[in-house]
Amino acid sequence: MNQKHRSAYLFNKYLKNECDEIEFRELMMLLKESRDIHDFDEQLNAVWNRWEQEPTEPVVDWDRMYPAAASGEVAKPLRTNVFLRYAAVIILLILSSLAIYNLSSERRAATAAFLTAHTQSLKTIVVLLEDGTKVTLNANSTLKFPEKFIGPTREVFLKGEAYFEVAHNRKKPFIVHSGRLKTQVIGTTFTVSSYSAKALSEVTVLSGKVSVKDNVTKAATYLTRGQKAAIKQGLKNFSLTTLTSPDETIAWIDGKIVFENATIEEIVQKLSSHYGIEVQVINNTIGQKRITAIFQNQSLPSILNALTQLTNSEYKLQTNSYIMY
Repeated sequence: MNQKHRSAYLFNKYLKNECDEIEFRELMMLLKESRDIHDFDEQLNAVWNRWEQEPTEPVVDWDRMYPAAASGEVAKPLRTNVFLRYAAVIILLILSSLAIYNLSSERRAATAAFLTAHTQSLKTIVVLLEDGTKVTLNANSTLKFPEKFIGPTREVFLKGEAYFEVAHNRKKPFIVHSGRLKTQVIGTTFTVSSYSAKALSEVTVLSGKVSVKDNVTKAATYLTRGQKAAIKQGLKNFSLTTLTSPDETIAWIDGKIVFENATIEEIVQKLSSHYGIEVQVINNTIGQKRITAIFQNQSLPSILNALTQLTNSEYKLQTNSYIMY
């Protein structure tokens, strides 16, 4: 009999006033150790339903009953429906106290000291988290993470792009908050890209399984190796893609920028993030053209020269931004 079933068994015995002293103390211990205050919903609902069908009972002797429960002592048997009703109330009070305690624990975890790692244009850094997770930050990216993971989850906050190699821990899911996206894993490798609200937000999985949720539209999906989910402002659902070479997603670690069947609009957004200077396409026809290309250690003007040749367009520098037209 597992702990949940054992708790339910002892709880039912308690409601029937059939617990001996050892069983009562065991129940109190299980209540204190319980992480889920809803384990007893089924039993409590059954009690509530019985109350509706019963006549009003005489007032119970609280002076005798509550101190006994609180101290761990077993009161003399009260084989009446009154005991059933108020015993359930006592359990409910205990469960409520546990819920408040768990909530305060989560709040303490939420106020744990946070550290910040930031990269400049054309730079990448590696951040090692206290659980053994390795995070490689791409250019112009910021990662906020707790000095120590406290509580039932491991949560970090990303603005920009990063490659996560998450240390496996089934009991403490790893969660990345990146703009409108919430990405949750147990232990896997994946990339997240979310530089701004206007830019395309992407999650690509290199190994394992990842769940992704859009906090704005509530859209959700699961990804496995080689799958990419993308969404941008104005869209309600994810665009799902299966990549031929998912490892190319992290080619930027080696100084490469790889585009696989990407639109010019998507490309200039990534170039803006990588080089720290805005690149725009003011012609929608050009913006929707798709190309596949690899650039390594090249300047932004050099890449723009190549793009304009491939798309039969031009570019110019205007007020600290590049314009393709």
